[in-house]
Amino acid sequence: MYPIEQTVIRKLAQMVSMINRRATGTPDVFARRVGISRTRLMQLIKQIRDTGIEVEYDRNAESYLFTQGKKYDVQCRIVEKVSQKHG
Repeated sequence: MYPIEQTVIRKLAQMVSMINRRATGTPDVFARRVGISRTRLMQLIKQIRDTGIEVEYDRNAESYLFTQGKKYDVQCRIVEKVSQKHG
C-alpha cells in the first residue's frame, strides 16, 4: 500500500468535485479546504491542466471552474496485467 499516492488521488477527487460545483473559494481558501498548501494546490492544478483539462479561476465567482461548463470525475483502477502466451 502506498498512502502518499492514495492521498493524492483523494485530494484530486476532492478538488475536482469542488471545481465541478464551483465551490472552491479563493486559492488560499481552496487550499485550506483541501488540506494542502497553496503551493501544492497550484502544482495539482497544473497537473490537471497538463492532462489537457482546461481549468480557470473566475474572480467574480471566486472559484475555479472547468471551461465550457464541463464536469469531470477522478477514477483510478488497478487491473491485472495478462501476459501473452507465445507458441
